[in-house]
Amino acid sequence: MPRRAVLAVAALAMAVAACGGSTSRASENEAPEGGTSTRSELPRTLQHIEAGAEDVADFVPHAQWNRVRADVAKVTADWETYRGRAGADGATPAELAGLDGALGRLRSAADAQRPADALQASNDVSAVVVELYALYDPPEPVDLGRLDVVGRQIALDVGRADLAGAAQQVERARAVWGGLRANVMHHDGKRIAARMDATIMALQRAVRENNGQALHARADAMLERVDDMERLYSRR
Repeated sequence: MPRRAVLAVAALAMAVAACGGSTSRASENEAPEGGTSTRSELPRTLQHIEAGAEDVADFVPHAQWNRVRADVAKVTADWETYRGRAGADGATPAELAGLDGALGRLRSAADAQRPADALQASNDVSAVVVELYALYDPPEPVDLGRLDVVGRQIALDVGRADLAGAAQQVERARAVWGGLRANVMHHDGKRIAARMDATIMALQRAVRENNGQALHARADAMLERVDDMERLYSRR
């Protein structure tokens, strides 16, 4: 997901939906030490949905609404193709309804050219897609995607002066990172893990100080750390 695009327009954010999702499937997509995962590969249509949401977040800050609407149409078509399989593969009714709703909000925001709402809706789409990734065998831990969504949500919450919402997302980031840290260390990520530890602590300090500017900056740093971790896994 483009980092700077979301953060640059976060100050416009006015939508009320906060990203959700649980980490209940966190261990389902990770093979035991020395073992082999038997879960199926990510469906291409699901990957296309996430790619389309990323494109929206990239195009919105530049007011490229024709491209936004074209991506929304593609994402909608891919979701219609994949939706039946999602249910068969284990997606919950709440997840199916959640992506239906997020796409509806995204279409509405794109048609009305509402940047803040479009950015929020694109992150809501990603939040559900991340949970659907946990049904399969993705190349990276699903918790990386969760951290990505949470980092963007912190910036969006700060942008609309919802520091209480941002504080909740910081707590979620701490919990998700706590479950991912050992995996990163196992993949020779000691230095990256130390940087992420420091970033989480800085986010918590910004919450205690009720410092929106610092929260925004540390959310930016967290997304950079997620980029670092994604490169770590891509090398293997």
